[in-house]
Amino acid sequence: MGNYRFPKTERLKKAGEIRQLFRANARYSVPGMRLLLKANGRAENRVLIAPSRGYPNAVQRNRAKRIGREIYRHIRNNLRKGYDLAIVIYPGDDSYSLRETQLRDLCLRAGILVSTGE
Repeated sequence: MGNYRFPKTERLKKAGEIRQLFRANARYSVPGMRLLLKANGRAENRVLIAPSRGYPNAVQRNRAKRIGREIYRHIRNNLRKGYDLAIVIYPGDDSYSLRETQLRDLCLRAGILVSTGE
């Protein structure tokens, strides 16, 4: 059993760093989700979970963020280290299984998914 905590050191919070990440060239998309990627030169990944503005209300936006954080927590041990990641979630089916498949596919396309087993 791995460590599934999501400490503050792995969260991307500074506005300047977030702007640089959104200007980064490495973008990967699937219907419903987008991954932005930038090397950070650190020993761990930092992540930002951002639902798009298309959600009709805060309840649905916050649910999408909670699901995104939970999925990231479970697959982060299978990701290469040293990247800043922005996971942009678009409105649609916010089921855990669909969002997990989307994120795994994006990480595989980006070349940062090391193994798929859990």
